Amino acid sequence: MEKQYSISSFVNLSKNGKGAAISSNEQQPNLYQWLREAGFGQSELNGRTVFFKTVDNLVIPSSVIAMRYEFLNFLESYDFVEWPDGVTRADLIEWFYNTRPPERNELFRNYLYRELSETEQEAYRMYPGRYHRLVVNPNGLPSCA
Repeated sequence: MEKQYSISSFVNLSKNGKGAAISSNEQQPNLYQWLREAGFGQSELNGRTVFFKTVDNLVIPSSVIAMRYEFLNFLESYDFVEWPDGVTRADLIEWFYNTRPPERNELFRNYLYRELSETEQEAYRMYPGRYHRLVVNPNGLPSCA
């Protein structure tokens, strides 16, 4: 059975002549939990912070912006339980566009950070379409990093 979500887990919506929405610090962990359940994560690779998404047991490169847009898709299409009277989906989407991307704070890291196995690291590095930085190797020849 699919998990049930209440919109109030992420944002408080009310109708006061027009839609009003606020999100509290208490709701922030729910967003990070949702991102983790959606397959997103954060790790360290070669001393750099990287973001990834696990799809069909394959770790692929991702970004905070990709997290944001996947959450937008969720807000646009999910059938939330306990929807407030008089509030429209457009009110919810307006709230989304008036907020910043997920804050990369300690709580974000606590929910999303995990060490990647050697196999996952290799899959991440070799993913087709991943941006490869051109570097000059010790022989003076260009190579991909």
